[in-house]
Amino acid sequence: MFNPLYISSASLLLLLTLSTPALAQPSAPVAQSQVKQASEGEINSQEIEQFAKAIQEMRAIQIESRDKVNEALQNEGLSKERFREILKAQRNPQEDIDMSQQEQEQFETVSEKLAQIQRETQSNMKEAVESKGLEVPRFQQILAAVREQPTLRQEVQQIIQSESDE
Repeated sequence: MFNPLYISSASLLLLLTLSTPALAQPSAPVAQSQVKQASEGEINSQEIEQFAKAIQEMRAIQIESRDKVNEALQNEGLSKERFREILKAQRNPQEDIDMSQQEQEQFETVSEKLAQIQRETQSNMKEAVESKGLEVPRFQQILAAVREQPTLRQEVQQIIQSESDE
């Protein structure tokens, strides 16, 4: 009834409701190894600055993407809640959902748009990281370290705050 495109585009909708950027979500075992690698590789002040600036740019990209998702849903006349209900039913074939042909078409159209938004968002976030002088794997290592080390997290927050105040 539905194809994987819809599931991946729906994951964008869910992703955009979270506060963490798409590139910044390694799995737990990977995150622990990245913290170790980041600690072993020592994160210098330049990398912390680059990381903080990349995070700021990624937040702006995330906000823009969330707006595009909302617009896509609104243009098709489908609420986030209804989209999630249909998606949930799609993932669980045993769950029965009452859906009209029109809703199915709306869902499919929105799903295609969300898949495109997801591709653009991931590309823009990758560009944001690289434009600040970091490679994505190094960004993820630093992110894992920031999550695990309160002093490092505080340093990044201070940089972001000082940039916001300017």
